[in-house]
Amino acid sequence: MLKIFRKKGQKGFTLVEVMIIICVIILGAILIAPRYEIYRARASYDRQAKAELESYYTACQAYLADKPTLQKACTLAQISGKFVKSPQVNIVPAGDSSCRGTTSQYSAPNTQIFTIQRGGDIAPHSY
Repeated sequence: MLKIFRKKGQKGFTLVEVMIIICVIILGAILIAPRYEIYRARASYDRQAKAELESYYTACQAYLADKPTLQKACTLAQISGKFVKSPQVNIVPAGDSSCRGTTSQYSAPNTQIFTIQRGGDIAPHSY
C-alpha cells in the first residue's frame, strides 16, 4: 500500500495503513447510521399504513356482505364497529363498492401512499 512505511522485503500491512482503513470504516458508519434509522422508521410507517388499509378492506367487505342491498359504497362511519382507525394513518375512502381506489398514508413526511386495487390487492399508489 504505502511503500514509504515499509522496509525492504516486508510483507503485510503497517500499523499506519491499518489505522487509515479503520478510520475510513468508522467515518462510513458515522455517515450511514442516521440515514439507516430514518429508512427503518419510514418502513415501519409504511407497513402500518398498509396493514390499516388491509383491515379497512376486510371490514368493508364484511359490511357489504352483511348489508348487500343498503349501499354500494363503504364509509368509515358505516364500519366503525368493525374497524378502528389509527389516528396516525389517513384513510381516504373511494366511495366504490369494491373499495378500489381507497388510499392510506401514515401522517409523517416522505411516507408512501397505498391504494386498494382490483381484487383487494394493496399496492403503492401510482400517479
